[in-house]
Amino acid sequence: DGGLFCNAQGSLEWPRKGEPLCKDYRGGVTIVNRGLSTTYACQTIIPGSENMVVPNVLSPNVPVQLAIPDDTAWKAPGAPHTGGAHYYLNPPEVSKDEACGWGSAQNGPHGNWAPYVVGSVREIGQAKTYVMLGWNPVYLEAESPWRQKKPSFGVRVNCHGDCTNTGCAIDPSVHDINEVNGQQIPGESTSKGPANNYCMVSASDGQEVEVEVFLR
Repeated sequence: DGGLFCNAQGSLEWPRKGEPLCKDYRGGVTIVNRGLSTTYACQTIIPGSENMVVPNVLSPNVPVQLAIPDDTAWKAPGAPHTGGAHYYLNPPEVSKDEACGWGSAQNGPHGNWAPYVVGSVREIGQAKTYVMLGWNPVYLEAESPWRQKKPSFGVRVNCHGDCTNTGCAIDPSVHDINEVNGQQIPGESTSKGPANNYCMVSASDGQEVEVEVFLR
């Protein structure tokens, strides 16, 4: 529930009667590139194809507002969680088409092979926004040529005020592969690779959260 669908007559339908097709979801989360050449944070289409085709252009030192859907935005059948957005953080000097598209193990650590991912959702009932920063599990797979190579850039989540786990960060100059700063939370392991580790920041409504991408 949440997206357009094609009915039996071949027409598009919108299940959320009375609501606009497009909504400005701004959860108070920005992303900024400090020290890198232009790069991209690519948002996935969820619910839907899950292709990472929505580009957020990260020019140096220019904050970009991220679209953070709340927990009423959509719910996939059988999913334990609702709403939210998911972004792949790409290295610098990668084109938009390379960054925001499906790649392969031969083409470089970008697109769905990018080293880091960020997820976020605003929980209306709790009046909080959650921001997750973690290693991309695909980057860690056995077939990945980069699984033992530290990326050239790091990411941290900055939040001041009523926030938790404010030390959430990945700094390759300090951390090993699949290591994070702050409260480390393991993902799920698969037949292709180990569980990816991530950390999470929660911020009360009204607090500004910044995802900072920096050169290591």
